Amino acid sequence: MFYLLFIQTIHAFPVGRPDVGKILGPGVGGAWDDYKVSGPVVRQSRDGSWNMWYYGRSKEFNKTANLINLPSGHIGLSQSKDGLTDFARVKGPLLDGAVFGPSSNEAGGKAFDSLHVGIGDIVWEEARQQWVMYYFGGDGEYGPTPYGQARGIYMKIGKAESPDGVQWSRAPGVLLDKGAAGDFDALFVGWPQVVDFGKADVIPGMKQGMFYHTFNAVTFGFEIGLATSSDTTGNKWIKRGPIHLPRGAPGSYCDLGHATRCVIPDPANRKKLLMFAECANTQNSNCIAVYGSNDGLLWENMHPAGPVFVGAGKGSGRWDAQALGCPSVTVRDGCFYMYYVGFTESSSEGAALGCIGLAVSDGMDFTKWKRMGE
Repeated sequence: MFYLLFIQTIHAFPVGRPDVGKILGPGVGGAWDDYKVSGPVVRQSRDGSWNMWYYGRSKEFNKTANLINLPSGHIGLSQSKDGLTDFARVKGPLLDGAVFGPSSNEAGGKAFDSLHVGIGDIVWEEARQQWVMYYFGGDGEYGPTPYGQARGIYMKIGKAESPDGVQWSRAPGVLLDKGAAGDFDALFVGWPQVVDFGKADVIPGMKQGMFYHTFNAVTFGFEIGLATSSDTTGNKWIKRGPIHLPRGAPGSYCDLGHATRCVIPDPANRKKLLMFAECANTQNSNCIAVYGSNDGLLWENMHPAGPVFVGAGKGSGRWDAQALGCPSVTVRDGCFYMYYVGFTESSSEGAALGCIGLAVSDGMDFTKWKRMGE
């Protein structure tokens, strides 16, 4: 058994009320995302509507020879008036409606993101009136994965800009590279998320922090790293190493470490950070736990009793019965709103399919959640 991003498969939704909490599934046949969707990042526009960028891949794209078994491929956009219901896909300028995709291989196929891409974070830059996207991508080079050699595993982080969230321009080169041989992040760096440290007043002199994760092939576990920047341009980053967030004991809910995450300033204490983290485990029942930190490096469990949000449970018939991941958290209307990816009970076929859902906390209590519609 291994982490669901690589090996989990779901079947068609069962009968009953399987869709409670679900807000977006794979697209219609022939669309850029008709096979997999994942990684929601939700931001409110200046007109009050809500944007949800996410990544995915089509069935046709998934036929690419020896492609890494992830949901990444292209990036798309959906919009909602209230951010809660009726997310409508926006038709982008790229492959069958995507807004961002792999590079054009103009550098002879040497670009770091020439095979597949996925979104990590989106930030609105007020001074220049534009969206800034931090994304990850991989090229055609072969590398080791849990199911053998595959192309696209050596992922790196890049940056793009857009005035409208639909038309994007790449920044040249790699923004954050994977580590050297022997480093904890030597295999890949991916799923970046940028936090305004100026607002959180976390690390003196550091304006921004970039949290990302990797898989440490030596310890056979997922680890989260931190890079910081002393300015607000987001163009230069210094790695601070892995954060201190120990993995759990064998058989625990985080015995494979921590992967995707969403870090926000604590609404109750602006000098503290909260992290809603995906806990990876050998039971393929990934879940969400909450951690707190005063400096971005040393983290404590804010709910030692266990995870705060888990799959709906075996036999529930729900679309997210088995596992959860890719949390994206916003604070509004006196509650935490968590967009996430969910997976139903697994089979042995070996492809990670999922849908995007929404859960809401009980007021400002981040230990109690209900799926939208429950």
